[in-house]
Amino acid sequence: MKVCLYTIDMYAGTERLMPWRTLVEVAKYMRECSKITVSVCSGQDKDFRSREYDSVTIHSIKKGIPALVSYLQRNEIDVLFYPVAFRDVFKPLERLQCIKAQKIAYIPGGIYPLNGIIALGKIIGIKNAKPYILEKIIPHSWLVSKMKRKGFSYIISFSDITKQNVVKCGWPSSYALSTIPGLDNFNRLESDYFYLDKLNMQNKKFILFSGAPATIRGSIMLLKAFDLFAEQEKTMSLVMLMRQDLSSDFTLFKQALNGMKNSHRVIVSYEKLSPQQLKAFFEFAYVVALPFLLIPSEIPLTYFEVLSCGTPIITFKNGGSTEYIKNAAVVISDRTPCALSSGLDKICRNSQYRDELAKQAIELMKNHHSWKEFAKQWITIIENLAV
Repeated sequence: MKVCLYTIDMYAGTERLMPWRTLVEVAKYMRECSKITVSVCSGQDKDFRSREYDSVTIHSIKKGIPALVSYLQRNEIDVLFYPVAFRDVFKPLERLQCIKAQKIAYIPGGIYPLNGIIALGKIIGIKNAKPYILEKIIPHSWLVSKMKRKGFSYIISFSDITKQNVVKCGWPSSYALSTIPGLDNFNRLESDYFYLDKLNMQNKKFILFSGAPATIRGSIMLLKAFDLFAEQEKTMSLVMLMRQDLSSDFTLFKQALNGMKNSHRVIVSYEKLSPQQLKAFFEFAYVVALPFLLIPSEIPLTYFEVLSCGTPIITFKNGGSTEYIKNAAVVISDRTPCALSSGLDKICRNSQYRDELAKQAIELMKNHHSWKEFAKQWITIIENLAV
């Protein structure tokens, strides 16, 4: 059986990020099945080359349904895993209806809260937030009906809340799968304390942020919240490990940083850290702030990496993502600097509360499934289709 795992815009350097990491991990374990030949295919606007990543071959083709159909027919694909969002109801999927391959939809994103969309739109503009606005205002039942008409067999979501939403919209529960992304070996890595020592943070109490400067990840909101928090708490620092992705733009981040009253309490590093070096910061942080205004692809793997180190998270409420980690995190509903500052105050001034969250973090990750177990659920769907 030939299986194609299709995605969009998996350019070189993005493979470790969500949602693309999902397909890489699934492909790795599908190859262990003697009855499955698997390929990962990325539709994109440039750089049409095949490449290897973590022992998985990634084929790049022109973005769009016509190029995908041609690829499926040329390679005689039997099963297609295809990504959908609720706004995709307007996509011309008619040509997919005619292919011989069985079609399985997967939903990388989640259910986006309205206050998150508004908060993001205020910063980046309504036009730039349009995809998330459409996700909110378009009835989700429209996509479910379209998936039925186009002959899709299953819908996979990455959280229970998204699955429940799909079923509520009319998709049969027995053909809907909720499968949370897997946990890798991050918690078993040997920590490297080089950069932690370089910043002289090993024996200090600090709040940590790790990630790209993209507004959607909440870095600017965090700077404003910490500025308020620092007025009341005079000893704690904010350490920000800023990841530089292909699309990283630090303009708004640096403007916010320069406009802070307490910028001297913020330590920013642009170094590229290894997973071992990143783990050292996760272990020593008092709390890790990951205040996503919206989460484009649930659930962020950073959540799992941090919690596996026994460190609590503070974040904004985001559908299935925060529902899963809520017992190990401070979850803030209102997306304002004041609300986030209050949340920081709540955990930073209460060590007993912090320790209880840390205990829950370890417990949650101890019972979390591996990537192999995650992939097995996708494989089971293929096996059911063959029956």
